[in-house]
Amino acid sequence: MDPVTAAVRALRENPALAERVLRLAEPPAGDKIADARDLLPHLRPHLDGRDTEALVVVALDRRHRVIDVGVLTTGTDAVTLVESRQILRWVLTRRRPAHAFVLAHNHPSGDPTPSHEDLLCTRAVRDAGRVVGLILLDHVVVTDDGFTSIAAQGGL
Repeated sequence: MDPVTAAVRALRENPALAERVLRLAEPPAGDKIADARDLLPHLRPHLDGRDTEALVVVALDRRHRVIDVGVLTTGTDAVTLVESRQILRWVLTRRRPAHAFVLAHNHPSGDPTPSHEDLLCTRAVRDAGRVVGLILLDHVVVTDDGFTSIAAQGGL
């Protein structure tokens, strides 16, 4: 059986997977982001239901409209590793120029409280972004039941 036929069969047999694939195929684009709540429709398809941590980056234009959304890394149930240069490279190589960006990752534990490492990573990426003229607007920690905005907590 060829890979396309196998994929179609798998999607037919798993409606939840098919729904997730469809949401990922057509992410809401061009929406203006005013706060962390506005990000959730862009983040949930990538982070909901995961049993391992994943880091999502959202690239924004000057008016804070979504340009692109991507999962950069996945990790274990308690950690995902990423370097500032990997994030900035992704943001800088979008088809349209990005002016700002947002980081988000999930906590499979269900606790949306940012860890000490989350705060350190956020500040490091923020500082690296400033060097190349990119603004980190927020870092959102998402769980299946809620979220925490590091910017809203004064962590940026």
